[in-house]
Amino acid sequence: MAGYIIAKLPHAWTDFATSLKHKRQEFGIADLIGSLDIEDKARAKDVCGKKIIEGSSSAHVVQKNPQNSHKKKLKQELK
Repeated sequence: MAGYIIAKLPHAWTDFATSLKHKRQEFGIADLIGSLDIEDKARAKDVCGKKIIEGSSSAHVVQKNPQNSHKKKLKQELK
């Protein structure tokens, strides 16, 4: 029964399903439900963290003609 449930997991859970299939010990439905619950909570936490990062504001500084300023610095250092 546990194998059937693992086989029906969504495509996004493929890596998790594969790791469950490769475990050496047998586990029952209760163990599977516990593992699925833990994985689901971890994924929800990851998604929530990504939303916070994506929602935060940030600024990118762009330097105009960075090659020229680098050359000027080198010339000043050589003097």
